[in-house]
Amino acid sequence: MSDIQAFDRAWRAKLTRELNRAVGSEARRQVMFGEEALDAQGDVESIYAWTVNMLRRLEERVPEAARKGVLNACGCWMGKEDLSDLRTLYEATHDLDLILQRAGVGLISYLRDSRGVSQAVIDEVTRRGWGWPGRRDGDTIRVTKIPFEGTIEEFFAEPDPAKRRALNYCHCPRVRDILKTGKRLSTTYCHCSAGFYKKNFEEILQCPVDVEIVQTVLSGDEVCSFAIHLPAGV
Repeated sequence: MSDIQAFDRAWRAKLTRELNRAVGSEARRQVMFGEEALDAQGDVESIYAWTVNMLRRLEERVPEAARKGVLNACGCWMGKEDLSDLRTLYEATHDLDLILQRAGVGLISYLRDSRGVSQAVIDEVTRRGWGWPGRRDGDTIRVTKIPFEGTIEEFFAEPDPAKRRALNYCHCPRVRDILKTGKRLSTTYCHCSAGFYKKNFEEILQCPVDVEIVQTVLSGDEVCSFAIHLPAGV
């Protein structure tokens, strides 16, 4: 089984679970129609065609708030263990600015020590304020996604915006493969990516946050950015 097949099967299992929870089995069957064939096919074109039609049915049959919640819940995230120190620090201090600072230090260490990213690129990421901790703006945290780690050096060296978008910018293997073909998906799909930030910050803060899609490469933007809207008092 290829990486995209394994990812796709696991992602569809999450989508099935969340649709059942949010809208029930009948609506789930309608939205997921045809997905069983992907286990036998599993090529990029078949996955792309099914995903396009699934998103169209999702938009037609599931109210906006519900489909946003479903896709948020399908997103990957860092997990309780990796976030435990930040959660403990927030419980002790209730200082979100300190949390963002510590998370930024952790991100830089990860890029340098685990991914071998050059200091010049790390300095550029820092200057731009990119990466999952983002920058606070009042009751909002503004985040610009860093390029997928495997091509972050090439991303900053490439002057052509169109080539940067196709250069594995997105962390989702489904989107990376689709962008290489020059095709696009509905930006509804990006609520899945928004779920990464929603889950991370809700785990740290232990309260709900709302994540808004601001920019996405799926609509032709050069980067993906999100606004995390914080509840009062955080």
